[in-house]
Amino acid sequence: MLGEAGWLFGNPIDYFKVWITPTSYNPTAGTGISTSASRMLVSDDFHSQENFTTFSATRNLNAFAGQTVRLIFEWINNGNSGSQPPAAIDNISLSVNPCTPTTTSNNSVDTIVNMSLTNSLGATYSNATSGNSGYLYTNNQPPLDLARGTTSNQLSMTFGTGDISGNQYSAAWIDFNGNGIFESSENIAISATAAENGATVTYAFTVPATATLGQKRIRLRGGSDSTYSPSGACATTQYGDTEDYNVNIVDASISTNYTWNGNVNASWQIASNWTPNGIPSSFDNITITASTSNTLNITDRRTINNFTLNGPFNMAAASNLIIRGNVAYNGSATANLNCASKIEIRSATTQTIPPLTYGNLDATGGNRTLPSTGTVGICNVCNLHRDGKYCELRIAGNRNHLYAAFFHLQQSYI
Repeated sequence: MLGEAGWLFGNPIDYFKVWITPTSYNPTAGTGISTSASRMLVSDDFHSQENFTTFSATRNLNAFAGQTVRLIFEWINNGNSGSQPPAAIDNISLSVNPCTPTTTSNNSVDTIVNMSLTNSLGATYSNATSGNSGYLYTNNQPPLDLARGTTSNQLSMTFGTGDISGNQYSAAWIDFNGNGIFESSENIAISATAAENGATVTYAFTVPATATLGQKRIRLRGGSDSTYSPSGACATTQYGDTEDYNVNIVDASISTNYTWNGNVNASWQIASNWTPNGIPSSFDNITITASTSNTLNITDRRTINNFTLNGPFNMAAASNLIIRGNVAYNGSATANLNCASKIEIRSATTQTIPPLTYGNLDATGGNRTLPSTGTVGICNVCNLHRDGKYCELRIAGNRNHLYAAFFHLQQSYI
């Protein structure tokens, strides 16, 4: 959300608000909306913001039980002074929050200390929680794409140490139908026997072909001294840890072609930065063009299908771009790839590696050829022998190509 700056006697006069009201309520142009028993203010007053910011809120909607409601986006602008740009909204997401389970005896040992999700493409999502006890909801990175109808997805949980009983039971659910309830039919993992202290358990699970598309909640429960039941996503336990994350249910049969336009900012996650409007998933194709507004900056882990490079892009430290399909390069596009970033080219077909200077490059999916012009380099501040920094270069192909790649590495960095 963006809000324009505007103040009068210390109070904002140009601002943006979000309301929930019954469908029977119709706002009047020129008249501000006021709070009442049937009108709930969802947001803060947004103002004086030049860049997009993410706002999230949880609201108890019991007052609207049984009703159809509407969201109203209200913009107040008195035109008193200064420039008058409008407010802007992007990426609206509504979800039903599931129950929050209770643990009666929280401690630091009956916990999940690490979790990892792997989808059918081999892409992963992981999070270390340092032994959270009780309940935790984490939304600090893009959700992992899970394709409908796939069977080769995996979930892993690692438990804490020091439990006297040594019993670590676990279970997991995904809200596949998006109704905000973890039902018995949505139980994807459950342990029949206890794991030991510090153990890692791994479950394979299937995403139903009938799962509804979009972002859904996944719930992990672990560290309990007693077994969970398929209907126990919300049950009270004496010991253990409950952690919620987000996943994104996608249709693998649909592949959309997205082109970067950078209309809003440099973020992948803003739908308006892409044409058509949306956020590319693991099964989509992207084309990077020279935006007149903002250059794409990849700051996290992203997986795509085909990749066409016709313009510049950036990658931040610890970011990771996985290309599953074909790579196309226009011969002149550039990239600013942080030394701690990584690009993986996984296609099983022959691919030509774009002549860029990479942080880390993993191009082992099939035969790889070097470009006829330009240089494939590895981070120009990485010294393999003098200062102990680490670079990764893995290229599959015939011997000449391997020699060519490593010759460049030796010429530049030893």
